[in-house]
Amino acid sequence: MGWYNPAWEAIPQVTITAPIYTPRGGGETGVSAIAGNGDSVRVMMVTMMISCWAHHDMKETDGTDITVNPRLLTYEMSNEVKRVIETNMFTDSELDWVNWIDMVEQVELRIKPVLFRYDNTVRLLYREAF
Repeated sequence: MGWYNPAWEAIPQVTITAPIYTPRGGGETGVSAIAGNGDSVRVMMVTMMISCWAHHDMKETDGTDITVNPRLLTYEMSNEVKRVIETNMFTDSELDWVNWIDMVEQVELRIKPVLFRYDNTVRLLYREAF
């Protein structure tokens, strides 16, 4: 969780922002439905950002230079994150749907070395009994 950590200069990073939970429907009570056993059900939407980071001056863990195109690397990392989420999210979960909102390239010029990232916004929907 969190944001880019400059102390990890040796490796590219993937960070996940704190998820934002929003009840869907349910009016003042927050109850969206009643389960078969009589429990109240709330439909929840979760929005989070998954960021992929890299820069030109990365090094291997042994201190040797890595030759990398950070723009291409962050793009490929984002596509891999998307693939993992889309193929594995429904396997062992109770999610109703996953929506990949966007994938936006960012270049952090104020950070040296210049930092490249892709911000990937993901939205999930699930039901919880309470």
